[in-house]
Amino acid sequence: MRETWINRARLISGLVMFGYITAHLLNLSLGLISIAAMNAMLAVVILFWGHPSILVILGASLLVHLSLALRALWRRRTLRMPAPEAIQMILGFSIPFMLALHVAKTRVAETHFNAHIDYSYELLQFWVKDPLAGLEQFILLLVAWTHACIGINFNLKLRRWYGRAKPYLLIAAFAIPFVALLGFFRAGLVARALARDPAWVAAINAGTGLQPAQKAQILVIAFTLRMIVLGLLVALLIARIVRRRIVQRKGMVTITYPHGKSIRAPRGTSILEASRDSGIPHTSICGGRGRCSTCRTLVTGVHVADPGPGVTDYERDVLARMKMPPGVRLACQFRPECDVAVTPLISLADARRAMHPGTQMGAERDIAIMFCDLRGFTELSEHRLPYDVVFLLNRYFAVMGQAIEGSGGRIDKFIGDGIMALFGIDGDPAEASRNALAAAFRMSRRIDELNETFARELPNPLRIGIGIHFGTVVLGEMGWGKTTGLTAIGDCVNTASRLEALSKTYGAELVVSESVERHCRLDLSPWPEHEITVRGRTTAMKIRAFQRARELVSALPMPAC
Repeated sequence: MRETWINRARLISGLVMFGYITAHLLNLSLGLISIAAMNAMLAVVILFWGHPSILVILGASLLVHLSLALRALWRRRTLRMPAPEAIQMILGFSIPFMLALHVAKTRVAETHFNAHIDYSYELLQFWVKDPLAGLEQFILLLVAWTHACIGINFNLKLRRWYGRAKPYLLIAAFAIPFVALLGFFRAGLVARALARDPAWVAAINAGTGLQPAQKAQILVIAFTLRMIVLGLLVALLIARIVRRRIVQRKGMVTITYPHGKSIRAPRGTSILEASRDSGIPHTSICGGRGRCSTCRTLVTGVHVADPGPGVTDYERDVLARMKMPPGVRLACQFRPECDVAVTPLISLADARRAMHPGTQMGAERDIAIMFCDLRGFTELSEHRLPYDVVFLLNRYFAVMGQAIEGSGGRIDKFIGDGIMALFGIDGDPAEASRNALAAAFRMSRRIDELNETFARELPNPLRIGIGIHFGTVVLGEMGWGKTTGLTAIGDCVNTASRLEALSKTYGAELVVSESVERHCRLDLSPWPEHEITVRGRTTAMKIRAFQRARELVSALPMPAC
């Protein structure tokens, strides 16, 4: 439970500061208009961010985030880590060091010396009197923005909707600081031009209300704050070195991996850290924060209770949600005190496929499943040459595939002369069900067009049977080697297949389950309803049978052409 609250505190404090940084960058972008526009917006923004209660929250968020960063650095037994994590850590610790000057020149000056600081004064300082300080402050904003974006990416990358939203978020992540940079440069050039007038400079300095002695005190305060931050970091790094020496004297543990590979690590080192320190690939999408469970590992060679010794409530909850058996631990959380053998349960290749847009590994989805079968093709193909059979099937698959994909579906696989398709992998239930019905409509029309094309060659017209069901499936990349692909498994898939087979019983081209009817939000009442018992299900279910799927034209919200 403690780790859960720590993660929440890290996220909330980070979002508070991210909002503050975003407000700064948006304010800078107004420099493309004028310095007056920047000051006018600052006067509005400061009503919120300058409120005493908000300042307390902002200061507390900064201290909480810094404290948790120091805690995370202390808990690490190795500084070897993937590049994104290393970049985020370096940027994160550079922020308070650079922020000290900004805090001293603005908040301290306004609070303790009753100074009035606006963009006119800051632009004068940054572009005329101390350009290096101006460059440092803008770098601070970019560093803080980049650090926050990396952190947000770590937090959101496992969300279902993140794959669809990521391109737009990426555009915003680059556009906002770029526009702010343009505004900063334009306002700075204007300030340099205005600074040629001594009267303007004198008016700006007088407006702040700061005396030379007070400015000197502010610089001393900024230096002191920087030394405090730097001292904390140096003290922690020295403490890490001392701890490592102490731990090494206490003893080492042997960690054995599959295929007999073994490494030695200090007691208390997490399995994930030991793997990284020894250059052994070990999956961890969330960066070792215990959020994704992709580092889960089977632990043997030690007595493992349910779920194991030294397990925290946070890890216990994660493993319980994943329904992991005894002996499975999160490698980022498990710190062995004796020799163990471990087997990572998720490979890096599997994790990369899981993070690929449009795919998930072992994720549950509520989608529509369609099965389509070509009726009587076995008899039709008995008296045709092999080339003719392949040619006809390929033409059939082409027109059916175009109808499915044109309706927003995804072809899962071809099974002989049958087709399995998925609808709504990234959409809502209503859209998934309507798209599946629209695909059935298109398929019915396309099969008629195909029959017209081959009317002289076919003794009987081609006929199809379609079954559509909506429900929960397990969706993921499955298979082995080159024969892997995104597919769905579960009772919903079996039911859809059986509905397709029932189309023969009812002499129908299309059979739709009541679940599809309920989610599609269309009026299907004109078509006959039947109550059936599907093999493998304990309860009866209702279906609707359509003699021709083309009949759906009256129910669909728009022409499904």
